[in-house]
Amino acid sequence: MTHANRGSSSVLDLLNQGEICLIINTPSSSVERQEERQFRTLAYHRKVPVMTTIPGAQAAIHGIAELKRANFTVKSLQEYF
Repeated sequence: MTHANRGSSSVLDLLNQGEICLIINTPSSSVERQEERQFRTLAYHRKVPVMTTIPGAQAAIHGIAELKRANFTVKSLQEYF
């Protein structure tokens, strides 16, 4: 993925087009902070989750995989008691 202000398919462009549904971003330098702030803000308004650590991203990936694998139903608390 290219940076927000470089290239033809930036993170901001793809977020605006609804092409991104999850962002894994591990900040690397203070130079890119403004750029990261822009796409985190846009992601928030578009309701796109942003993971900022590798362990957090791994946990999300495992959770998504489990949701796809398992057949489960949703129940209210009252149904359990």
